[in-house]
Amino acid sequence: KDKLMRNIGINNFMVKQGGEITGTYTEIIGYEFPIYTSKHTGRSYIWYYQNYGPWINNTNSNGTTITKAGCAMTSSATIASGYGDMRVPQWGLGTARFKKATSISKGCSGNTANGKNLSSSQIKEIQDWLFSGHEVLIHVDSGSKYTNNQHWMPLVDISEDGQYVYNMNTRTDYSDDKIGWCSIESLSIDVDCYHLINGLSGN
Repeated sequence: KDKLMRNIGINNFMVKQGGEITGTYTEIIGYEFPIYTSKHTGRSYIWYYQNYGPWINNTNSNGTTITKAGCAMTSSATIASGYGDMRVPQWGLGTARFKKATSISKGCSGNTANGKNLSSSQIKEIQDWLFSGHEVLIHVDSGSKYTNNQHWMPLVDISEDGQYVYNMNTRTDYSDDKIGWCSIESLSIDVDCYHLINGLSGN
């Protein structure tokens, strides 16, 4: 537990004063996961990881494990848990779980920067969406500090000044500056696309 709490930026959390790590854990088949309650959405999210949990070695049809390439599934499961969907990360349960206030675009389906930095209007769109009590799924490419290839991340909260967002990043082995409260500026680099989440789709 201490390692997980350190790795989700619990000390950094108190500085920005957004939501709350409740100190509550949920247990799934012998694994324990922290819960984060967002100030702006009012929802509590189970913090799933792609490299920790009973699903990490599950493979898709190409033999790829969730540990290696399951960020979309774990990010989606994390956000979905805030809406009461308790299905754990698994192949086939990705972004289709959600209603999205986004358009289809190049790269992945969502609002897009086409592998470039987000514009000021796109940053404001993400800020406004988080302030309104919703979540954002963001997909970055290799130019981002958050990945050396590509990576999905769930953003579930925002600081009062709008400069930091709460990133429930899906790996326990990331450094503190890539987990928990992250500057929105750092997340705007080399973005492929992002989804503005608007609840569950029923899938």
